[in-house]
Amino acid sequence: MTNSSIMFTAFIISLVSVVIVFVAGIMSGVVRLGTAMMRALMAFFMTGAASYFLLMLFDWFYERQHKKFAEQVKVESQPAEDNAAATPTPANTPPQA
Repeated sequence: MTNSSIMFTAFIISLVSVVIVFVAGIMSGVVRLGTAMMRALMAFFMTGAASYFLLMLFDWFYERQHKKFAEQVKVESQPAEDNAAATPTPANTPPQA
């Protein structure tokens, strides 16, 4: 994932949490409108920060695993290329008379 897609995903998750918190506050009937808006704003910031942090952790873990796998493939393919270069193929052998 790119950094912009992670930020966009965190923003969408934050908007969903804002709607949930605001509607829950209004439906309870106890919370005033100003308090509901303040809770929704705090939910936006806290959910955005937490989801961004978690998405960045998952991205870091994915990149780390991908890098480890690429190095492993490179190490495993290296001896096969060396052996292929060392043994002559029939097209490379000189004709015997």
